[in-house]
Amino acid sequence: MVHEGDTYHYVTDGKEHVAKRSLVNGETRAKAYWDDDTLVIEKRQEVAQRDSSWVVRYTLSQDGKSLAVTHHVNKSSFSDAFDLSLTFEKQQ
Repeated sequence: MVHEGDTYHYVTDGKEHVAKRSLVNGETRAKAYWDDDTLVIEKRQEVAQRDSSWVVRYTLSQDGKSLAVTHHVNKSSFSDAFDLSLTFEKQQ
């Protein structure tokens, strides 16, 4: 089986929109907006009457050489709440 990846569509107007539709996982709704220089995406999904939601924050460093991405996944019927932080460094 080949996994091609997922494609989500965001509108940065602060209103909730459908970001992705899937026959298997249903509908993912998202609200995207700017908080100063940080792009914030709040997503929620209901699968088999189980809700999950998470918030992702993308912040580019002042010098433009690194991107910090933080995820906060809220407690759901799938798992306890947890946080994940990633930093991407620009390659020369």
